[in-house]
Amino acid sequence: MNTVVRARIDQATKDEATVILDTIGLTVSDAFRLMMRRIVAEKRLPFDPLVPNATTLAAIDDANRGDLDTVDSIEEMFATLRDGRDDD
Repeated sequence: MNTVVRARIDQATKDEATVILDTIGLTVSDAFRLMMRRIVAEKRLPFDPLVPNATTLAAIDDANRGDLDTVDSIEEMFATLRDGRDDD
């Protein structure tokens, strides 16, 4: 037995999502069904609901390039974090 699920969303978001989903051969209903099945299978949201800020995005880009700060000990890590903290 199927059931109907309704969701309210602004028209612009629905229109944009519809265009994007159409390019990959899915309807909004298809995408919603896929998401709901993943939620059931994974027992969680199938994506991270947080949107990273500019600092986090820059850190992710640095990490992807392998441009990482390294330390030799936990003490050095905490000292680096403490010295780099902006107290303003």
